[in-house]
Amino acid sequence: MLVGDAGGWNDPILGLGLSITYRDVRMVSYILLGSDDWSADIFRPYGEERYERLRRLRFAAKVLSCLDVEFGEYAEARRADFDRRAAADPSLRMYGLATLGDPELVPEDYFTDESYARIVGERQAA
Repeated sequence: MLVGDAGGWNDPILGLGLSITYRDVRMVSYILLGSDDWSADIFRPYGEERYERLRRLRFAAKVLSCLDVEFGEYAEARRADFDRRAAADPSLRMYGLATLGDPELVPEDYFTDESYARIVGERQAA
């Protein structure tokens, strides 16, 4: 059983390495303490939950990188456009809730390519 970064890489821009590790350890510990059956099958729900949690965190990192870490005039204009749109639609900022709160608190449909394009202000190709 691998936990933390050994169990799967996450973008360090979020600064969640230890938080992910501690949550992994807690969840695996509960499984081990709750059963004498330590077969692979008993860990399947944890693996599925972790896969989805990390997928959502990688999405949030992609948004954060685009909005807060890119440089240049285009990036500044994108941030200004995002701030204007997010003032009218606060749901655009839910990537922060996924990062600082809990990824499960954000609806699943937020973590899609279409949603990413909407958040960062990219037009979808027709």
